Order: sequence, then C-alpha cells, then structure tokens
Amino acid sequence: MAKGAEDWVREAREVKDAMRDHSPAVPVELVEYYAKKQGLSIKDPHVAKLIAVSAEEFLGRVLRDAFEMTEKMDEAKEKDGPGGQEVTLHLDVLAKALRDAGINISGNQYL
Repeated sequence: MAKGAEDWVREAREVKDAMRDHSPAVPVELVEYYAKKQGLSIKDPHVAKLIAVSAEEFLGRVLRDAFEMTEKMDEAKEKDGPGGQEVTLHLDVLAKALRDAGINISGNQYL
C-alpha cells in the first residue's frame, strides 16, 4: 500500500476510535430521521454518527463566529456607554454567521 494510503487508513481509524466514546450534540436518531425523510438509507451506524459529529462541528463554528460578531458589536457599544458582561445572541447576527457559512435563511419569517 502506498504511503499516502497508509496514512489515510491510520487517520480514519483514529477518527473512528475517537468517535466511539463521543456523544454528539446532534442526536444520531435525528440524522437518521432526516436522511430517511429525504429518501436516504443509512445502513452503517458509523456513517450516521459521522454526519452527526460533522453537523455538531459546523454548528459550533457558526455559533462561535456569531458570538465573536456579537462581542465586537458589544465592544463598539461600550465605547459609547457602560456595558454589561452578558452577551445576547441576536437572530440577525446568527443569520449573518450562517450566510458567511453558505446558508441563507432570509426567507425566515422572523428576520
């Protein structure tokens, strides 16, 4: 086996081992439900769990970006007046973070 292929197989095993004990924030059952609703059949439970972990990672990145945007807005407001320690995530900031990640929710009735 080529060196690149051996590295890939080793890394794939490491990911599989790391996922074994991880309980993703996005339930595997939810992934399976929406996959089935879209006509997909996930026969291997590892695939559903990998999708759940990937969704968790994606959501974490989007929320982290939205949080950073909110903090920057709060810092700008603090220059004008006293600011608090609490951070409130607003839907328009979350929509911008999602848009930056390639998801458009502009048709949402709450925006």
